[in-house]
Amino acid sequence: MFRLIAPAVAVFACSALAAEPPRFERDVMPVFVAKCVKCHGGETTKAGLDLRTAAAVKQGGDTGPAVIPGDAAKSLLLEQITSGAMPPGKIAKLAPAEIAAVKAWIEGGAPADTAGAAAQPAAP
Repeated sequence: MFRLIAPAVAVFACSALAAEPPRFERDVMPVFVAKCVKCHGGETTKAGLDLRTAAAVKQGGDTGPAVIPGDAAKSLLLEQITSGAMPPGKIAKLAPAEIAAVKAWIEGGAPADTAGAAAQPAAP
């Protein structure tokens, strides 16, 4: 029996280790640019929240830090997007895969990739 289970466990473990952790610029920033930065970045930072850089996300806005690195369950940003409160109105809500990317990034410590330029809102 062990001979049958061991290879399956080894394959699963290798594939889990091979999965690259989420990165802000590659996985999270595109979501924020598409759905959030119009109101939370650049000239407009509603509630004092700028979502254009990992550092700004961690700093948060008027209500404090937007994320608690390593603890998505205590992160206000994730609470707001999973509840459907953000983005507001008729703006398209985040898809499950987008929410999963943000959550995984927070759980992974919400690291910044680089000290590069801030994300810019998508053109209308």
